[in-house]
Amino acid sequence: MADTTKKRKKGSISEEDVSTLLQRYSSQTVLALLQEVAVVSERKIDWNAMVKNTSTGISNPREYQKLWRHLAYRDDLVDSLNNAANPLVININPIINRTCAYASLLTYIDDA
Repeated sequence: MADTTKKRKKGSISEEDVSTLLQRYSSQTVLALLQEVAVVSERKIDWNAMVKNTSTGISNPREYQKLWRHLAYRDDLVDSLNNAANPLVININPIINRTCAYASLLTYIDDA
């Protein structure tokens, strides 16, 4: 019988990746976002609702979503965001390895 289990791809995060991220967002902002998205129980994230209740200080749903997609999927961070642009609707696919790696690295940096 063939093995049908999916293999998880492990991502890597360089110091340069973290440095670039921390030039734009504080480590507290990134960790807060990761914690807030981690507790979402719905299959789809309502980015507008997330921004209304966030402790990150991010007030634009599209920016909040773009930061999440950068952390989870390595999407590019956009330099300028249109406030009128609606956030995308996506199904949640947990990307545990990458988000845990970011959280661990940022916690280490915070403690240093």
